[in-house]
Amino acid sequence: MAALAEPHWEAVPPPLPDLLRGLGQQPFIERFYLGGGTALAPCGSGSDTEG
Repeated sequence: MAALAEPHWEAVPPPLPDLLRGLGQQPFIERFYLGGGTALAPCGSGSDTEG
């Protein structure tokens, strides 16, 4: 997934941009995406859901 091109940093509290940049550099974060723009969700085939 592509990184957000122009994030609106003015919409978040001051420590959050540094936290997000740090998380973005971690290898494990590639397994997640922003679901609906507000929640991290696992990437994958959906095999972890029932139904």
